[in-house]
Amino acid sequence: MTRSWLTDADLSGLTLTSARLDRCVLTSCSLVGAHLDTVAVKDVIFENCRLDYATLHQIKATGPVAFVGCSLTETALSACALPTAAFDGCKFTGLAIESCDLRGTDLRGNDLSGLASATALRGAILGDSQLPALTQLFLDELAITVALESP
Repeated sequence: MTRSWLTDADLSGLTLTSARLDRCVLTSCSLVGAHLDTVAVKDVIFENCRLDYATLHQIKATGPVAFVGCSLTETALSACALPTAAFDGCKFTGLAIESCDLRGTDLRGNDLSGLASATALRGAILGDSQLPALTQLFLDELAITVALESP
């Protein structure tokens, strides 16, 4: 799909395999339960889209990609390479990230508390306001208990 603009499209349950999205804008689209496998994305904007329960496998960002105000509740990202991706104001509740290359992925401006794993964020760009949520993710993931020290 090239040079396309989709608004309010219901793409729920979509299966897209070995495809390319180039210079596309998806606004207020529903991709609930979508399955994207081996998809190259370049100059793509997902704005206010619902990607809940979607499976994104081997997504490769070959140019700028933005997820703005999107919901990724219970979404699975696996084996993705997103060095030029930016997420802003997205809902990550239950987002599972596995074996992804996030070096350069900009996650500033998102609530990290709903993520399933902190170590999966290796290489991502975070803001200092996200440090408390990141710390809590590490504590939960590593089963660390922080106890108050007696004076």
